[in-house]
Amino acid sequence: MSGHDWMLVAPWWKWPAPTDSAGGRLTRPVLQKYDTPKLVEQFLAHPQRCLAFVAEDLVHVTQLAPAIPPGSNGKPRRLTELQYVPDGTNTRKVFLDTHKRFYLVVCQLHCDAPGFPRASRGDVCEAGFVVRRRTTDIPAAGVREVSTIMRDISTARARLSVLDSADAQPMAMAGGARSLVVQRQRASTRALLALERQRLADWADRFGVASVRQGWFPSASVDKVGAWQAVDARPGEIAGEATYPLYPLVPPPNDPTHDGTHGTLYFGLLPTGTGETDDAGHARFDDQQYYEVVCYARRHKKPHPKRVPCPCPDGLFWSQPTEPYRLASHFDPVGTGRRPVTVQLPDIDALAAQATPALGVAFAKPKGSLLVTGTSDGKPVKKGRSTFPQICSFSIPLITIVATFVLELFLPVVILMFGLWFMLKLKFCIPPSVELAAGVTAEIDLDVSLSVEASLSAQVATSLNARFGDMPDAVTALKNDYSPVAGQNLVASLEGAIKATNGPSLTAGVTLEPEVAYS
Repeated sequence: MSGHDWMLVAPWWKWPAPTDSAGGRLTRPVLQKYDTPKLVEQFLAHPQRCLAFVAEDLVHVTQLAPAIPPGSNGKPRRLTELQYVPDGTNTRKVFLDTHKRFYLVVCQLHCDAPGFPRASRGDVCEAGFVVRRRTTDIPAAGVREVSTIMRDISTARARLSVLDSADAQPMAMAGGARSLVVQRQRASTRALLALERQRLADWADRFGVASVRQGWFPSASVDKVGAWQAVDARPGEIAGEATYPLYPLVPPPNDPTHDGTHGTLYFGLLPTGTGETDDAGHARFDDQQYYEVVCYARRHKKPHPKRVPCPCPDGLFWSQPTEPYRLASHFDPVGTGRRPVTVQLPDIDALAAQATPALGVAFAKPKGSLLVTGTSDGKPVKKGRSTFPQICSFSIPLITIVATFVLELFLPVVILMFGLWFMLKLKFCIPPSVELAAGVTAEIDLDVSLSVEASLSAQVATSLNARFGDMPDAVTALKNDYSPVAGQNLVASLEGAIKATNGPSLTAGVTLEPEVAYS
């Protein structure tokens, strides 16, 4: 088959049917997700076994929530008027390794010939992939107009995403009437989205704007520095573009049921952070751009030793790009929640009993360092600059106590000053035993009747005091500024997260992709 081109496609278990060669031709390399850094060992043993992509793996956007009437006291029924919903494009969100998520690029190599036969691994001189990004240069004269268009498109897409999931949400109206309303809203939103897309196309034509495909080119002289540059989709040679290796999946010779026996499979580790920047210090990978992976394979006419230039190359073949993806932010709440960190606070009595000068974290203060101290009421006192150098060592328990004190002191101040009530959901304490205050066990609908809400007022006040008694000013402000439903739902979300003192689950939502039999 050396006279035929090669094709790099999805592994057979991602085809419409495992033996459907016609459907397999139309596929492209895929990303597989894992929750362990030992993903390579797992893949070699069970190539199909990986985590399923779920709703949290989609790119989300922040937008205004649909308007609702005020509560029984005339105050808002929710702590924020914003909601976080899928952006409607079904773009994959790839989490970082610091989020305990890891990814493999997986592809299968075939000859582009009748019957779609598998390529021979012995004919592969080199296999790898590149990570490219798509970007657009927007002329200054068109920024204002396109910003409005893109905002309207984003709003319409997010609205469609909400409507598509509306059937799973309880509503007060009868099922038939509810379904009819949702259908009408969906139709009108789709019409609006189509109109905005046409506006975007017209704008792009007027300004001559087109998407640009870029590859990363490392600097030849400076480590970890490079630049994004325009590239062809399928260049004849890889001239300086950064590449990553693809490794062959060699099935065990004594296991005929292994998934690797049914195709010429290759895999590689997807990079999510490399520490590289361009000359201006901008990171190579960020959470704003769209990326895609393109696999390639180089064929030779005659095998030769590894790491030796190919004496008889016979073609370079490229795959279709994977589905586009964006990287999660470093501070993504879902991602960071997968690596919880417990800092044990010192036992004050034990610390007092064994207090002695000890090494901890040392700060070397050169001559002329700023000197400051504080009074008992927290006011800083300036003491000028030091006249001699010194090294001061602070024990870890001392630093931990002071840092916790500052956090506990200023958290209520920040929440009250800026009205950031939603931040209360980002802190919860697991007590020795949990009793759901006032029988609150689940959130209630935002469209509950005013009379029902008014009846909750007393028990919600009890719940707030039980949960936030250490911040009495915050409790008072919550009761004064929001309706009882808002306070009740805040407590319910925290109580529900605790789940019998265990806290949020690290395994909830971790489901495996269904495996496919080769038949």
